[in-house]
Amino acid sequence: MADRENSRIQRFDAEGNYLDEWTNVERPMDIFITPDDTVFVAEDTSRVSIYNLQGELLARWGEDGSAPGQFADAPHSIWVDDEGSIYIGEVPTLHDRVQKFRRV
Repeated sequence: MADRENSRIQRFDAEGNYLDEWTNVERPMDIFITPDDTVFVAEDTSRVSIYNLQGELLARWGEDGSAPGQFADAPHSIWVDDEGSIYIGEVPTLHDRVQKFRRV
């Protein structure tokens, strides 16, 4: 569960029992978990973080700006397709847009 206001991700099992929490995130807005258990997190601080299911940081990128690949507004949604492309939605104040980052 993304807990934006407390800058953490909380994990629970299928029965709702608390497992752990990750605190090395900044205002997580959305989480997407792929079938191979890679965790993609859109963060309100103009960045995207990628983790394994144990919470180990695998990659992180992002910076403020309005150019392609930058985030003028906070990334609010994240989704990954079957080819590994990452889609990130931003909300106003400056842009209502979705960016696609294609795996090469």
